[in-house]
Amino acid sequence: MSEEDATPDITIEYPSPTPDIRPAKVADYFGELPAATYSAKFVQVADKYNLPYELLPSICMAESTGFKASVGNNGFGFGCTDSSSCVAYDSKDQAIEEVARELSEGDLYVDKTIEGKLVMYNGKPYSQRVAGIMMQIDAVESDH
Repeated sequence: MSEEDATPDITIEYPSPTPDIRPAKVADYFGELPAATYSAKFVQVADKYNLPYELLPSICMAESTGFKASVGNNGFGFGCTDSSSCVAYDSKDQAIEEVARELSEGDLYVDKTIEGKLVMYNGKPYSQRVAGIMMQIDAVESDH
């Protein structure tokens, strides 16, 4: 084999994908609260519906202290007319999925900004409260 026919060894190294720390940030924010168990689900569903990853956990925290005070698996206060009359879900996973879908695709929310969605959800002071929780979640420094 001549030198012209020799093929140089080429090694291509690809960088390792950066691990997604968002579920760990959500879990660390919730700590011992029941919602910590659903941290990966919150992020997965937020990505699926093109919502900020902090939105669903923040609503869950504002409405039920991270599923601590949820009724009928509804930790979002979604569809509630008062504290005793809310939409019930078969599971918390179903609640996360359906609330995300509604916030993304529902007629009342579809063309609104995140602030607009939150104002529609429960008014201006509520939107500011949830936005504050979103910032707290994003600021979490996770060791995971």
